[in-house]
Amino acid sequence: MRQTKLEIGGYTVESELGRGGFGTVYSAVGRDGQAVALKVSNRSFDQLSTREVAWQQNEIEALLKLNHPGLVSIREYGFLEDRRLYFVMERITGVDLLTYLRSRGRLDALEALSLLRAVVDAVAVCHEAGILHLDLKPQNIIVVEPLEPVVKVLDFGLATLVSSWRSGSEGFAGTPEYMPPENLEYDVRKPTPSADLYAIGVILFELLAGRLPYVADSWMGMKEAKRYAPQEPLSTLAPEVPGDVSQLCEQLMAQDPSQRPTSMKELGERLKQLCHSLLGEHPQQEASEPVSRMVARDGPFVGRSAELDALELRWATALHRKGQACAIVATAGLGKSRLTSEFLNKFAGTSTLLGYGRCRQVGGLVPYSSIREAFAHIARQLSNRGRQVRYAIGQRLTEVFGDDVHLVSALVPEFASLFGPNNARDGRHSNLLGPMLIASMTEKMLWALGQFDPVLLVIEDLHWAGDGTLEVIAHVAASLPVRAMLLCTSRPSVRLPEKTALPHVELSSFSAADNDHLIEAMLAPIDGWQISALKGRVPLLTSGNPLFTTHVLQDLQMSGCVRVEPSGAHLDRERLDSYEPPESVSEVIGRLVERISARSRTILGVAALMGRRFSVDVLESLQLFARSEVVRALDEAEQHHLCRSTGSDATSLASSELGAGKRAKPDRVFAHDTIRERVESSLERGLLPELHRRIARELKVRGASRGTLAFHLEQAGEDTEAARAYVEAGLEAGLLHDPSMATRQLRSGLTLLLKIARDAELNELLARATFELVRLACQIGRTDDILSIVDEVAAVLGTCASLEQRLALQSAYARLHYVRGDFAQTVSYCNLCLSGVVPKGLQRYQLAPANILGRSLCVSGRFNRAVKLLERGCVLAEDVGDLVELCHSLGMLGLAMGFTGQLEGSQRHIQRSRKLAEYLKDPVRTLACYFYETTLCEFTYNAERGIQACSEGIAFADENGIGGLYLYLILIFAGRHQFHLGRLKRAKHILERALKLSGELHIQIGVGWVHGFMGDVHVVDGMLAEAEKAFQRAYEFAGSDTTDELAMVLALTGLGHVKALMGGDLDSVRSLFERSLRCAEANGNNWSVGLTLQRYAESLSLLGDSEASRSVMERHTQFFAELGLPLSDWWPTSPSPLVGDENTRSPLPNREFWQSVSRLAVSSAEELGDTAWMDELNANTQMDSGHPLAPDAVGATVVRSPDSSVLNDDQSEPTPR
Repeated sequence: MRQTKLEIGGYTVESELGRGGFGTVYSAVGRDGQAVALKVSNRSFDQLSTREVAWQQNEIEALLKLNHPGLVSIREYGFLEDRRLYFVMERITGVDLLTYLRSRGRLDALEALSLLRAVVDAVAVCHEAGILHLDLKPQNIIVVEPLEPVVKVLDFGLATLVSSWRSGSEGFAGTPEYMPPENLEYDVRKPTPSADLYAIGVILFELLAGRLPYVADSWMGMKEAKRYAPQEPLSTLAPEVPGDVSQLCEQLMAQDPSQRPTSMKELGERLKQLCHSLLGEHPQQEASEPVSRMVARDGPFVGRSAELDALELRWATALHRKGQACAIVATAGLGKSRLTSEFLNKFAGTSTLLGYGRCRQVGGLVPYSSIREAFAHIARQLSNRGRQVRYAIGQRLTEVFGDDVHLVSALVPEFASLFGPNNARDGRHSNLLGPMLIASMTEKMLWALGQFDPVLLVIEDLHWAGDGTLEVIAHVAASLPVRAMLLCTSRPSVRLPEKTALPHVELSSFSAADNDHLIEAMLAPIDGWQISALKGRVPLLTSGNPLFTTHVLQDLQMSGCVRVEPSGAHLDRERLDSYEPPESVSEVIGRLVERISARSRTILGVAALMGRRFSVDVLESLQLFARSEVVRALDEAEQHHLCRSTGSDATSLASSELGAGKRAKPDRVFAHDTIRERVESSLERGLLPELHRRIARELKVRGASRGTLAFHLEQAGEDTEAARAYVEAGLEAGLLHDPSMATRQLRSGLTLLLKIARDAELNELLARATFELVRLACQIGRTDDILSIVDEVAAVLGTCASLEQRLALQSAYARLHYVRGDFAQTVSYCNLCLSGVVPKGLQRYQLAPANILGRSLCVSGRFNRAVKLLERGCVLAEDVGDLVELCHSLGMLGLAMGFTGQLEGSQRHIQRSRKLAEYLKDPVRTLACYFYETTLCEFTYNAERGIQACSEGIAFADENGIGGLYLYLILIFAGRHQFHLGRLKRAKHILERALKLSGELHIQIGVGWVHGFMGDVHVVDGMLAEAEKAFQRAYEFAGSDTTDELAMVLALTGLGHVKALMGGDLDSVRSLFERSLRCAEANGNNWSVGLTLQRYAESLSLLGDSEASRSVMERHTQFFAELGLPLSDWWPTSPSPLVGDENTRSPLPNREFWQSVSRLAVSSAEELGDTAWMDELNANTQMDSGHPLAPDAVGATVVRSPDSSVLNDDQSEPTPR
């Protein structure tokens, strides 16, 4: 009988992924066939508390507001027929971070920081949107891809808005192990971003130490431990962790929140710097002194004293004369929530019953949710009162409601404890009740509660409220009893019913004096002239929006534009000129557009078509508007801080974008891209082609840059002219050493050229554009789809292609196959291109193939032949005058000579390549020089300097936004140098990243080397089966189309060594080593010969042939002497080289140390299995100081109220996979 699959909410369930305190997560498929994660409550909505419902609304709201690759997107939400809440999220594949940690054991610092960088990037987006997560822990982080890395941050059930008010009577919710000490107190007023920063610190500690910093059996024990128990230093638990990393961990977990990093954005920058430095630090590096920087965390409360006085007066009236209702109304950022918080904080420690609720963007999901939350807040306060008081309140409510008293607990389940069991909830939930009944109940509850204590009911964000809630508010506002006050906040767009008795307290923008007071308070000590200068550089600081000003001032400090020190504030004018406001204020900025007239929006929309910077002169010359209209629109825009005049420096910078000739200098700049996008979107779509045509015509007359002109021509539908302009712009960008911009422009040009009718002239342009696109794309290693483009161009040009077109395509194919590692095809196309004599004007197409032949021989391990060809190639490049090709070939010549043992010549050519790259100011060639240098350090056995060069190269690539080929090659040797220094975990992690990057870039160069280097790591780590697999992969790769002789040597040497360590056949081991040596010597690979001889001698000794071993070792010693190098050791440096008792410690040789570790590993593996030995070793070092790797009982989300024990000790959600 065929089994019917379960259907839930229109989704077909495939399997269950997990269960948690809230519900179950399923793998499901929608009607459109898309795989999703379906989260369904375990209980009916009628059985959920108000707080539980709020948590689910928080999660849905947060996920709807946020958009980031590291966050889960939500697709749908609602209720099932049985009243269970559900929502549908994107389906994720991966494992949670705790499972990942358990599977790998303690992580290397580089891997831990790389993973946390991805987490911090995602959480920083949340914080910029004003959302705190408040339950960050490994269980809520999914590792999708550990090497890139890609993570997903889950479970926003406890998320809250930074602006939301919180009383000290609510207790806490979260996972105690990851909560900061201040959030474990009873009187937590308001969580701050530092709570999430603390959790990141705990996670970092756990990843590095393999255990939590504090362990306790209860929340009280955890609170006491975090306040008073000494924390065992990370440097003791994981001494291999660099000092700077340990110091950051300590700062993140500082007891004083002010001692933690100021923001996730700052933390992200520090993590990036540490990731770079970890490639260059020494294992015993001392922690550097932290950079002292004063950054104001919150703006002071200024400029609203009159409004605060007005609220206090209303409260006094409510207490003694008549109930009061009012609404604080203002646009976003003017301080509605801040004013509310300041008012509510005055009631701390009083008997006033405060009810606080917030309307949400998902308000339609749960009707009247804000009212229910407000009364639930009161119910939690009542739980602190004595039994007699609670009994009396229950009796009064029973008297007021009579037979309908059960409706009170139906509306607010938390009130059920005030009534007897006969008045328990009957299942009629609040969303089945009409607004008039809810309003009547609210009025009665306010009156009954007011008989005991004054009541203040607060409903924030009324603009998100549903119609039912608005109707309730309107009725309640008209009939409030004495000793009760209703306070609402809203944006001006709220739709209250007519004749609603809800007076407004309207907040306007700050006055100039209040605005300056805020700036002065946040940047103190700062002089008045500095405030004026700052507002001049960042005019949006004069908008009078306190939230905007606060965020911008914090961002100015974080970005280094402003430094606040005890001696005073310092402004960096250069950085201020290029300052961009943070995305967190984009919504506020965007609303400024709504304040200007429709005609001004249209005029600015046309200006926006020209880009962020625009010329008033060009705008007027389009003959679309009268000059007076343009002037009026710009005046209005500057009045509302939408744009500003550019200073002389900015004008100069902007004018460079327009090219030479009769330039129209951009004299205006939009304050933010959001503004430009908003005004542009106000234009009618049908008018855009003509507008772009007019702009293009005017810019062409004025000598605009080709890239700018090409864009407008394309938008106007003039494809042929646009294609020409794009190609010319790409060629110009290439000359300026901006390969990323150049490839974008050339791609755009080729796309247009391939779809339009062409003549002979356009075909020449097509071939030349293809040649340049391949040249530039290969520089940055982004060749994934380039081959298909070249194939399409070749098919279009066909057999009728001219000589120049054929040469351009042959040269392009040769370069492309070289970068991809297909050396057979490379040689074939090089020979085709070089097979005939060509006119002098076409020799540029032969230059690259002539050099590529030598480069191909070098990267395929044929170093002796490569030296000869590259020497000729350098001469040819100098004759032609192509300094870029010369720079490239000099570096590759240096590499080839290094492998052959000509170290002086190697160093000389690499230095010359470096100087030429600096002369050219070419970032790609500069990055290549870092690769040459780190490889030279491999030849000279200088791992310390090699690691430093890798670190500098990776930082340079990151700073200049360069990825691709050279970053990949640097990673290969970064892993190799880490191996030499005995950092095996780090070496493995880096080499795995390099392998992944090769696949993403479709690059075959060096893949065999990576497998060979990885095999060496496994050998030293005692994982001989894994080592054999890695060497076998290197061997297979070396014998493929790439014919990589260097990979062949690494593979044969490694396989011989592994067989010897496994006790293999002597003749077989000897054969492998002899083949390796013949291959290395035949290709001039002297670098490999020396290390191969050492491993050969050791292998012969292992198998009992001592005489042959001594003979090979003599060859090894003589070989290094001939090279003029000190005798070097293949075995890595021992990380812990001292053995013996206190009085007789002596250095343990590297080989003996690693082989002793390997023997321990093998004996443990025989007892525990292939991979479990590492877990046991980690556990044995941790059992005396805490649980190993967080057992299942630890890490559950806990909700704690001050009056009671744990309310719900398992709110951990199942993880959608």
